[in-house]
Amino acid sequence: MADEQYQDYPTGVDNVHTSFSMESESSQDWPALPELSWGEFLLWLIGRRSRHRIEGNSMLPSLQPGDEVLYQPQATRKSQPEVGDVVIVQHPHRPALMMIKRVAAMEDDASSGLQGHRYWLLGDNLAESSDSRSFGWVEQSQLLGMVVCRFHQAP
Repeated sequence: MADEQYQDYPTGVDNVHTSFSMESESSQDWPALPELSWGEFLLWLIGRRSRHRIEGNSMLPSLQPGDEVLYQPQATRKSQPEVGDVVIVQHPHRPALMMIKRVAAMEDDASSGLQGHRYWLLGDNLAESSDSRSFGWVEQSQLLGMVVCRFHQAP
């Protein structure tokens, strides 16, 4: 692919950059999230998973408006999300707003004296996503959980 098909998004750190093809207006062809299983459904029934409804277009084509996901609250306290994982996050400037984004990059947060990581989050649909390109790195404490599966609402 020619270099002009890529847009480089500086992350504010010299050694960490993310690049995605803008040809499809999607960050990458990520693997699909698993569909709802009986095991995840049972974990939701006993309160070990939470539900989140997709409202916007920022995660197209992976998640459609109206889709719902189950996420594991506090999972990010026990294990670190990896690049490619989908997370539920509290907006850094609007704490009442929950968003769903994909981890595009991560770095140790030792420079601020905090333990943990910082995350560079992007929506899959770059053209319609408010993400780290506008609000910067997200602290681990703002991650509310990791998405474990999705399901579609009946029409």
